[in-house]
Amino acid sequence: MRTGDVEANLRVLNESARLPFIDELIERKLAGPEKSVLAEADLAFHEGQYQHLVSELEQAAATSHLPERATAMETLHALLIRLRLEGIR
Repeated sequence: MRTGDVEANLRVLNESARLPFIDELIERKLAGPEKSVLAEADLAFHEGQYQHLVSELEQAAATSHLPERATAMETLHALLIRLRLEGIR
């Protein structure tokens, strides 16, 4: 919300957030089984961090200049229709 850009890569996002535990979580996810769980002590820490980040996100939303809803839905819809029709030919 700060930049108006959409970025889904957690490593890139963490370059500005600098949360020391994010890289470790990513490595654990990549190296471990799909449905691994955190230890009880880790869970309490991460729940606290989650609540802190939710609070920051809510504050950012309150001060953001971004529109509440997407404003280009009709244009996007028209583009998709045109691309699909061109693919049929």
